[in-house]
Amino acid sequence: MTAAAPLESRSSYPTADWQRRAMWIVVPLALVALQLIFAGTQLPEYLDETFSDPLDDFASWAQQNRSSNWLFTVIFRPLTSLVSTGLETIEDTLLWVPWFVIPIAIFLYTARTRAWKSAIAASLAIIYPGLVGLWDVTIETLALMGMAIVLSVALGVPIGILAAFRRGFDTAIRPVLDAMQTIPAPVYFVPMVMFFGIGPVPATLATVIYALPPVVRLTTLGIRGVAEQSVEALTMFGATRWQTLRKVQIPMALPTIMAGVT
Repeated sequence: MTAAAPLESRSSYPTADWQRRAMWIVVPLALVALQLIFAGTQLPEYLDETFSDPLDDFASWAQQNRSSNWLFTVIFRPLTSLVSTGLETIEDTLLWVPWFVIPIAIFLYTARTRAWKSAIAASLAIIYPGLVGLWDVTIETLALMGMAIVLSVALGVPIGILAAFRRGFDTAIRPVLDAMQTIPAPVYFVPMVMFFGIGPVPATLATVIYALPPVVRLTTLGIRGVAEQSVEALTMFGATRWQTLRKVQIPMALPTIMAGVT
């Protein structure tokens, strides 16, 4: 009886093989059939009108009501002010420090892993725009990236911690994180420009959307990866959940969290 199980499992291999071969035949035939039914290579006009007209109407509404509707005055305008203030602060700080401090700091940060070639390349990459008269633009880009990192950490770490303790919440946000990480970042510029206009603010928020999933995922992974013995040892001494999180779980998960940030 024990020897029959491997024979049965082996007998299922040809069936699976034929299923794969059938898929290679059925799928092309289905595509040919669809091409014959819906002749033409262009998207049908009725589909274009169905989806594009509502989007055009919404874009026009957003542009006309940006200064009066509560959605913009209560939510988007304060958020714009917050991001703009952060960008200006970081940019002013980078312009205040001597120019050579920035490439040295980047070299030291990259060289901490003993990747000397990468550290030298990163430093030269920062210096080069200044040599061709683009130092101010480089500072603006660094400020945008810095603000995006700050917002990603401020949002991603709490969400990741919550997902580590709430399995249902983790399951619910996982498809959202997959979509955020799969869709190219330039796609987010369209709705961002609708709500925030053209400028560094929508670019920063679009970058945050793309950078947020790794922070959330690795924070969740780091918190769950903490040894249960460490948590139980602190709990035995009467520590609360917040104390355990602050003194044990976050410090021990910090390397994993930083991997999501970098």
